[in-house]
Amino acid sequence: MKPPKFKGFTDPLEAEEWLTSLQIVLNFMDLTEQEKEFNDKFYNRMAKKAQQNDCNNIKQGFMSVTKVVHKFDQLAQLCPHLVPAGDKRVRQMLDMFRLEIAVMIDHL
Repeated sequence: MKPPKFKGFTDPLEAEEWLTSLQIVLNFMDLTEQEKEFNDKFYNRMAKKAQQNDCNNIKQGFMSVTKVVHKFDQLAQLCPHLVPAGDKRVRQMLDMFRLEIAVMIDHL
């Protein structure tokens, strides 16, 4: 199936994007859960902690709404236990936007 090659990314988000691209291939292969382990091998503890901090403290800053939402979604995949569901997720997302955007969205 010629999956993309892993190039030893040090950024967990890049590694996650690569891993996501392999999900279809992995679903067709008969692998054990241990053979599917990737995160423990390639995400070191410091990188995981940094991503958790990013997930907890993400702010829009100068990013577009689309870009910050995309980054939030990526971080949520890496740290699903840190991202609530439903109204709490909406509140967390509103908190990451610049104030003027959060106010406009909150009033919709």
